[in-house]
Amino acid sequence: MTREKKLEVLLATAKAYYDRNKWCQYDQRSMDRLIQLSPRRRKRLPPESATSQYTQFLDCSGFTTAVFLEAFNYELPHDLTWHMVDFLEPQVFYYEVTHEETHDELLKVCDKIKNVLQPGDLVCHDRGVGSGHIMLYLGDDVYTDCRPGNGGDGYDYENRKNRFYERGVWLNDANVWFEIGDERPKRSLFHEKIRRISISRPLDLDLEPTANALARIGEAKDLVCSVLTSHAGAIHAAKGEKITYTVLVKNLGEERELDIHFSTPSNTTFEGENGVKAKALSYETVKFNFTVEVLSDDQLLLDAPKVTVNGLNVYAPRVLLGKKPSDTDLSAKCEQIKADIQSGKSALWSITQKRDIDVFRSLFYLHDTPLGDVLSRREQIPSKDMGVYSMYGGYGVITPTIASIEGVRCTHITKSDLMPGDVILVSDDPLGKELYSCFYDGKSLYGKFESSEQSSEISGEELDKFIDSLFGRFCFIVLSQSLAL
Repeated sequence: MTREKKLEVLLATAKAYYDRNKWCQYDQRSMDRLIQLSPRRRKRLPPESATSQYTQFLDCSGFTTAVFLEAFNYELPHDLTWHMVDFLEPQVFYYEVTHEETHDELLKVCDKIKNVLQPGDLVCHDRGVGSGHIMLYLGDDVYTDCRPGNGGDGYDYENRKNRFYERGVWLNDANVWFEIGDERPKRSLFHEKIRRISISRPLDLDLEPTANALARIGEAKDLVCSVLTSHAGAIHAAKGEKITYTVLVKNLGEERELDIHFSTPSNTTFEGENGVKAKALSYETVKFNFTVEVLSDDQLLLDAPKVTVNGLNVYAPRVLLGKKPSDTDLSAKCEQIKADIQSGKSALWSITQKRDIDVFRSLFYLHDTPLGDVLSRREQIPSKDMGVYSMYGGYGVITPTIASIEGVRCTHITKSDLMPGDVILVSDDPLGKELYSCFYDGKSLYGKFESSEQSSEISGEELDKFIDSLFGRFCFIVLSQSLAL
């Protein structure tokens, strides 16, 4: 394949992430290898996984890695920027900034970079303090990168709240790299904190595009596609229940013919047409619903349907399966739990008859590392421990498999992810000394929201604020008693 064709594939893939807008966000603390950094990175998922139901978090290196993975099934050999400066191949430029250069000397370095730089190159710099940044040069004085809107982290751990921006992937003017005046902007390659600069050219490697990458420059060009589900997050479906998958297609180009196919997941029945042909006007968003019925709840996760739009395989989420009590039984159970909480018992004790600390220790391993105590999730058996698959996190939780297995923990949680009867167990320390739990009845949370507090009820904005705070706590996990019925 010619370099020009590979470049077209690469740029179309990068654009696909850019087109996700606010559903693709920056999160600096997304590297699993670092202790007490919440690994929310989803670099192994395609851009179509970023939807209104599933925010996709990346950092700068995660973004460039995701682009090459999605475009060529090629994983960059390093994902820490201070390693990328040295080891991304083939390297075509390297320079160590002394900050003693004269203005004329810097001009010469800028000229060398401009003469070397080609579209598709990765420009990386190192600040010498275990951090740096990597950017993808698109050509025509434009580069793209993943960063927050104002330079801050994607999560405010001090105040325990997410910081969402207009978008996480940006298009920028590359001329800022070469600003060498006295007041150099942060994105100048010669900013006072930058120590080393490198340019690598992975497009010179023997790369073959993926089928999806070819679709993005072919029949699916300018189409932004998503699949939503009626059962997102911790909301699970029972035998005989119907699940609706909504295929959304936004056309960012000229009027297009659409060819949509929906492949029914196993363990379900489907009535209707699996294929739909339609038309999308320029900048029109069209949607199509496909509804299946669950045949059995013997398995934990329902496989995702295969959805294609004009030959593009569109990521679809998996759905949890479980038993569901009747509305009458659920209402009675909720009233019982509230009564137990009012009598001084914990929300978790009410549904397990066990101390919170015993449940906590059965769910997580404690690791005593040189950098501090951290937790990792034990083998997930929801039918025994009620832990909702993937619905756990916190800054003190690590997941060694996060680099290779997506979806093993959540990256964002809201009340829309919860079901009536769910319990949230929280620990603000690794030993469970500051442990508390609360119960969701569909409208309010009941229980404790700090270890030192008395039990209370919260709803509305206060409820949303607490759920938003979960990633800023050492550890949390959602448990659903209906998974163990």
